[in-house]
Amino acid sequence: YAVRETEFQILKGHTDGVTSVVFYPDNTILASGSYDCTVRLWNTNTSHLLETVANHTKKVNCVAFNPKDTAILASSSQDKTICLRNIFTDECNILKGHTNDISSIAFSPDGRTLASGAWDKTIRLWDSTTGALLRTLTDLTDFVYSIAFSPNGKMLAFNSGDGTIRILNPNTGESLRTLKGHAKNVNSVAFSSNGKMIASGSDDKTIRIWDAKTVKLLR
Repeated sequence: YAVRETEFQILKGHTDGVTSVVFYPDNTILASGSYDCTVRLWNTNTSHLLETVANHTKKVNCVAFNPKDTAILASSSQDKTICLRNIFTDECNILKGHTNDISSIAFSPDGRTLASGAWDKTIRLWDSTTGALLRTLTDLTDFVYSIAFSPNGKMLAFNSGDGTIRILNPNTGESLRTLKGHAKNVNSVAFSSNGKMIASGSDDKTIRIWDAKTVKLLR
């Protein structure tokens, strides 16, 4: 956590690889997920470990804070579950339905929906308050590695092992467009803050930036 160019903090405590990190909105807390099957909360001002949470029985792949109900931290795991946990009350809602590793999770911008992508070749959309399953998207051709909502919540992008990035309407599951160009697995996807561009990173050692509307490769 950079304070100045000459200052940094090293947070130690996990006993296996760290897979995902996310800041609490006011930047005072950092949440981390790990292959050691735990989620840990850290004080970024002091570097102290605040809490170790063991709600999963296998490796934790991803962590994400709800952008609106910021007390809620979601974590996904190779145990095929998602935990929606209130970091202040310790209340935890376990979401079940996926049949393989859950590789990626993302909250919609309004915080009402949580999307999860998995190695079972599905994306599931959940009510982030109740944990109810809203929709399962099954028209996928390969494992889902990463998912991201557009800033207006009207598009959901995901990428997979077939080298493509697909954009769906999260409310209907309708396929809007497909981005093609990577030669190998696409591992990560992100929208720009204005929603006009999509960035993707791949095993082909490239990052590509696309026009989200025209699917034109920009650079």
